Amino acid sequence: MNFPLSLAFWLIAIGLIAVFALTVIKSSVSSTKNENRARVLQDLGPDALNIRQPSFVGFFHPYCNAGGGGERVLWTAIRDVQKDFPNVICAVYTGDIDATKEQILKKVRNGFDIELDPTRLAFIYLTKRYLVEDGLFPRFTLILQSLASLVIGYEAISKLIPDIYFDTMGYAFTYPLVHYFTQVKIATYTHYPTISSDMVNRVYERRAAHNNDARLASSAIWSTGKLIYYRIFAKVYGFCGSFADIVMVNSSWTKGHIDELWHTKSEIVYPPCDTERLNVLPLTGRKRMIVSVAQFRPEKDHSLQLKSLAKMFQKYPETKSMGIELILIGSSRNEGDAKRIDDLRKEAVELGIKVWYQKKQKR
Repeated sequence: MNFPLSLAFWLIAIGLIAVFALTVIKSSVSSTKNENRARVLQDLGPDALNIRQPSFVGFFHPYCNAGGGGERVLWTAIRDVQKDFPNVICAVYTGDIDATKEQILKKVRNGFDIELDPTRLAFIYLTKRYLVEDGLFPRFTLILQSLASLVIGYEAISKLIPDIYFDTMGYAFTYPLVHYFTQVKIATYTHYPTISSDMVNRVYERRAAHNNDARLASSAIWSTGKLIYYRIFAKVYGFCGSFADIVMVNSSWTKGHIDELWHTKSEIVYPPCDTERLNVLPLTGRKRMIVSVAQFRPEKDHSLQLKSLAKMFQKYPETKSMGIELILIGSSRNEGDAKRIDDLRKEAVELGIKVWYQKKQKR
């Protein structure tokens, strides 16, 4: 057998094996659907068992206990589903295996003032979340983390197949997987696209940023290679996103990028903000403070905020004597975020500015 025929034979063989394996896995996942649902209802207790023909909405949010703005969206959505659809069981796929259901609900109540019905809320714990943690993939982070999300996505649907799969964190690579194995409706609320034209343009213009190392940005060869990588990834990301049946985004900026990449028409649903508690705060006696509210994530670019404050003090010295301070309020999800906070503290000292960390919250 000559080389072309031999290569064709092995490619066909591998393809047939892959198709067979996927068929077996799909059958295995589907066969446990009713059994897993019955187990969830049993764990929830008699109130859930008494619901006639319950439906399941699965919220894919591996960091549900982080306590940030994205989590407020999650818990607000679940609260409203519970209010309007009494026959629906909400299931949250989470990797917070170190937190009990009671601890998570207490944190939601204390942090967001949101009350949830525990008898219609289940937590499906994911043990493979470490695969998408920061720092695990220092190179080719986008594609490797996205591929790793397939593992926890499969773990989620293997433990419970919902009637609606609702991704509230932006793991678009899980959509084709869910579509193929379950055929359920896929909804998504995207806070921030995994890749955007802004990120591609930074690489094209060779500008250093959190997603474009200065050493790589200074090299024409590396920048060209990364530009090709980003453009290919954007195509794959758009393909995966196209499997979503319902697409919601948090802003016009996100909508522009998602619609362009996914070739869809998303709906803007602005994140909920509890203004009632803010209205009771007095206007008098307030200090001169600049308050920044955001999780300590690399894309938030807190470092730029510190540099901007230092620049203001340098250009307008009178502002420093006025006692103006910068307060960063946000949550810390993991060790990567905690290290980022420590680096910001050091940078603040180097820049000669005063920074308050109002809240440092670990998962």
